[in-house]
Amino acid sequence: MSNSQDIKLTEIVLQVEKLFKILITRWKLLIIVGFIGGVIGFVYASFQSPSYVSRLSFMLNDKESGIPSSLSSLAGLAGLSGGGTSTSDDRIVFMASSRFIIANTLLVKETINGKNDLLINHYIDFNKMVDGFDSDTALKDFERFIHTEQSQLSYAENKVMDMVIKSFIEGKMLSISAKKKTGLVTQSAGIVLLDFKSESEEFSKLFIENLYNKLSLYYINKSIERQLYNYTIIQRRADSIQDELLQTESSGAAFVDQNQNVVRMSRRMEGDRLRKRIEILNLMYGEVLKNLEIAKFTLENQTPSLIVVDTPTLPLEKKKMSRLKTAIGMAFLLGFLAAVYILFKSYTIEKKKINLAA
Repeated sequence: MSNSQDIKLTEIVLQVEKLFKILITRWKLLIIVGFIGGVIGFVYASFQSPSYVSRLSFMLNDKESGIPSSLSSLAGLAGLSGGGTSTSDDRIVFMASSRFIIANTLLVKETINGKNDLLINHYIDFNKMVDGFDSDTALKDFERFIHTEQSQLSYAENKVMDMVIKSFIEGKMLSISAKKKTGLVTQSAGIVLLDFKSESEEFSKLFIENLYNKLSLYYINKSIERQLYNYTIIQRRADSIQDELLQTESSGAAFVDQNQNVVRMSRRMEGDRLRKRIEILNLMYGEVLKNLEIAKFTLENQTPSLIVVDTPTLPLEKKKMSRLKTAIGMAFLLGFLAAVYILFKSYTIEKKKINLAA
């Protein structure tokens, strides 16, 4: 068994030596091809436009319900003692990379190079994307975005929007991540990082700032949606009771003015009913005001906040393809392809000789 393995290993070594000798005989060609690859890589990197990296970091400050004991019983009676909003870094990272948030960001108007337009139109312009739309019949006559709301976008606008967002994700232009604490158990540090890079310095800065604004607004509004609804309902009820109380008090005052010297029982009973109604409405109004204060406290206490840590400032970090690394990489790539071609050609020639000999 060991002898057969030794024979196979010897055959492999001999084959490798044979291939190596073939490459040695063509070393001049390999050097020339590698040199040409290096020149191509160097020239390519020299003409590549630099990209500008915009970074923004923010801290999550999610508030829990935390209703004081003096209000907890009242909150329970009012049905408002539910726990606070459940939030996580993963949730906000997902939201920041969603089509909804990115598209809303791109539909914001900003001024770049003295021209005020939608961010997505600026992106289309400096990337000269319109030139490539002619090959698509659906985009043949498309030039720029007209609508500023996602719900109003046309078929062509939605298609271009998907193309742009896809280029952000697949081209790794947009990076969203959450910092984690190191230790035995991975824990959230409560800090989210937003990175974006493009060939336009102004666009990179404005895009990441607007992305944060859209994300912050949407995240906060959705986090307190239920609490805001409860507060609004109770506020409406309080206003309704207050209006009814004021009307009843006015009716009671008018009744007293009109019946000061009247001693008939029916009129006295009507006056008693108005007084009782006013007392009941006062009690109801007092209770609904308590519930309104609790709802207001719950809304304020459970409203999360996003606190900016670092914002992008001009000049942004400039990244450009390394000419040396690109030249070396291209030299190795073309050299490798040349080596494969030489070995393949040598193999085909040897196979033809064997066939002719047979």
